[in-house]
Amino acid sequence: MPAREQGKYLSSPNRVLWAYFRHLRKVVRSIQELTLSKEELQEEVMIAVILAILAVECFVNAFFRILVEEQGFETYRKQILSDLESKAFLRKKLQEWPKLCFKNKKGLELGKGIGQRFLNVMDVRKKLEHFTPSYEGFNAGNFRIEGLANTTVLDALDASTAVDALESAEGIIAEILELRGTPKKEIPHALHHWTGKPPQL
Repeated sequence: MPAREQGKYLSSPNRVLWAYFRHLRKVVRSIQELTLSKEELQEEVMIAVILAILAVECFVNAFFRILVEEQGFETYRKQILSDLESKAFLRKKLQEWPKLCFKNKKGLELGKGIGQRFLNVMDVRKKLEHFTPSYEGFNAGNFRIEGLANTTVLDALDASTAVDALESAEGIIAEILELRGTPKKEIPHALHHWTGKPPQL
């Protein structure tokens, strides 16, 4: 439970992240378990995609904000706080912050594997968020309908899109934790701490 002091609620930094992932998993379960119409399914998948991006950004902001207060990472505090203040894009933070802060300077591999999967989810979210109708026509027998919009980004959404959104969100967080130096065997417990995902027994 949050503590209250001088009109503010103070909580563990992972509290908001748990809320995002709890709802994301709830949405994915409903998609997998309930009988939904095509329209209902698409609407739920849209929510899953948006929640996945929000959850990862929440993690990145919280994780690196805490990191730069730790001994040995103070050097990067000014840059991280500046990016947070300027509302830097998530892609920039994923590309630059791990490379900046971690000793191996390797950074995330966003061009393949889980990194590419997450970027694909980001691309779907971007197309949905910034949807701009095209102006196209359709030949229907003896007449033509004009003024139609290309809604492929919506109609391509299916259950696998929601599952991929959840899995790639968890996966990109696991990659960052590993780059930080978390041993592989401890990743499931670290994921539980940050996202609420129970370790597999």
